[in-house]
Amino acid sequence: MNSFSLHRTFPHNKVENDTARAVLQEYGIVHESWRDQLPESSNILSFPQVSPLALYRHQLDQVKAQYELDKARLDSFSSDNKRLWSLRDQDLSEHTHARDEVRLFLSGEALLFVHLDERIIVLFCVEGDFVRIPAGCKHWLDMGPDARLDCIRWYQKESDLQNQYTGNFIAELTPRWEAIMASSKVQ
Repeated sequence: MNSFSLHRTFPHNKVENDTARAVLQEYGIVHESWRDQLPESSNILSFPQVSPLALYRHQLDQVKAQYELDKARLDSFSSDNKRLWSLRDQDLSEHTHARDEVRLFLSGEALLFVHLDERIIVLFCVEGDFVRIPAGCKHWLDMGPDARLDCIRWYQKESDLQNQYTGNFIAELTPRWEAIMASSKVQ
């Protein structure tokens, strides 16, 4: 079995964040905060009369132009959803996508695991984080057992959003949300 190094990007860990950021950059992965570029209250539930996609029109158009992705949709997950465990399981196994995976996190938190050669980097994604994972890059997402997550995803065609599972069980052998969050100072 291969040995892997695990890097986590959490706000309180500058040294490890800088190491992870350099590795991510090598692979064309973007993980950056857009908090300053978002509407004053980015909690989409605060604006029930306004479509979240309309509220974020500037960001939508910017990403569509930069990454040549024509469509965007809002993905929302919450612990009230009876299918949450099923939805969580879909993203917990290592997979890739035919095109870049591009997300803007509007609310909630998630751990995005990126498998790069002999490394696994765990990105702690929160409200205002923009993430781009290049096509073919192995990754998985853990939104935790009590998920509350809203994000915009950009795509070209619906099939671009489908997970293409790698058949590797590294995700199942890696600590989950519960263990990682318990061992970090972020909560």
